[in-house]
Amino acid sequence: MWKQYLSHYDVKIIDDEDSLLLSHNSLIIFNTEATNSTNTWIKKLLNQNNKILLLQGVPDFLEGKRYLELGIHGYGNIMMSEPFLNSAVMSIIEGFVWLHPQFTQNLITKISSNDTKNYYLKKLSPKEENIAKLICEGLNNIEISNSLNISINTVKTHLKKIYEKLNVKDRLALVILLK
Repeated sequence: MWKQYLSHYDVKIIDDEDSLLLSHNSLIIFNTEATNSTNTWIKKLLNQNNKILLLQGVPDFLEGKRYLELGIHGYGNIMMSEPFLNSAVMSIIEGFVWLHPQFTQNLITKISSNDTKNYYLKKLSPKEENIAKLICEGLNNIEISNSLNISINTVKTHLKKIYEKLNVKDRLALVILLK
């Protein structure tokens, strides 16, 4: 169905594997259901400087994440409408990554989950992690000092190290990063 939407683009429809292997510096729209060795094809096509828009019958967050980690440039539903397909093709041609809006929403939800918070907290020492959590709870330096029975200067020293390790400039940026 989506092939008819591509008539105004300079694209080749490739139906056989041999022609696919000859593709270089092209935008390849790839149906994951057409082969059992999608990962192998992605690697081969990327090695030939192709950009890949991967389409799947039912996009799956974990599979999409895995494909993005391999280096694809777009991920969507094989039955997506013409405006979505045009948006995907134009975005990829212009050098951007394109994701179907539903996948993007799912990604945002996952990013703002505890997994992200835990990722950043693992970069901190146990004491720094504790202080970062207290800052997220809204405690000021004096309250943190009293709560942990340490001096305010020690709190400030830990805060400085936290900011450096997480590449943030202030409390607000830290809270936004960890929320």
